[in-house]
Amino acid sequence: MRASSPTSVAFLISAAGAVFLLAGLTAYRARARYATAADEPPASAARSTKQLQLVGQRTPSQLSVEVTGHEFAWNYRLPGQDGELDTADDVRVRDELHLPLDCDVELLVKSDDFVYTLSIPELALRKIAIPELVYVLQFRTNTPGTFEVVADPLCGVRLFHGEDMGRVVIEPATEFQTWYGLVQ
Repeated sequence: MRASSPTSVAFLISAAGAVFLLAGLTAYRARARYATAADEPPASAARSTKQLQLVGQRTPSQLSVEVTGHEFAWNYRLPGQDGELDTADDVRVRDELHLPLDCDVELLVKSDDFVYTLSIPELALRKIAIPELVYVLQFRTNTPGTFEVVADPLCGVRLFHGEDMGRVVIEPATEFQTWYGLVQ
């Protein structure tokens, strides 16, 4: 048997990398081109959460939160005092999201840079985040506790990723109100 030269091994690795890159780009473009209306956020995600009344008022029964993957971390944006997302008073936090118990939550999942998977196994929640697309994940906060947001790298290598990408804390309304008041 003949030994492979370093040049041929480097060529094969480069060729495999190029094929992998082209396949990924093709899949991304096809997904962006053929996205359907079912992939769009529902009308309720049109940035209005008027039911949300926070600090000093009643606990929200419905909450929309924008979740953005950026530089291998999750960033969360909650409506401010006006109850609307995409306004100057929005509350921004990184890594740890607190949610009130017994609340209908709508996560608007997206990415600024890479393809991520938002994965919270203990709550059976999982959604992909792709740049330029918004995916909606809806659930009810029935179980109090602290839940890990697990790193679920699509590349299959945890070398560049930590084991977790933050936490979601589901807590009674009074504790949520206290946390919300601190992060404003």
